[in-house]
Amino acid sequence: ATATATGILTPAAVGGRDVRKGDLVATIRDYLGNELERITAPVDGYAIYGLLGPPVQAGDPVRTVARPR
Repeated sequence: ATATATGILTPAAVGGRDVRKGDLVATIRDYLGNELERITAPVDGYAIYGLLGPPVQAGDPVRTVARPR
């Protein structure tokens, strides 16, 4: 999953857990705390890696979701 906004990243899904397409994996807020973006899992899979926190810029990868074979 990739950020489209720049701000403070708060992970919702930690590495090492199953996620389903559409599950919330992170939120990006501006420096005043206003929500800018909710990042969701693009596919069903397993959250294996992600940024641990702020800051994040638009275009940064914020979560890797592995798809089972």
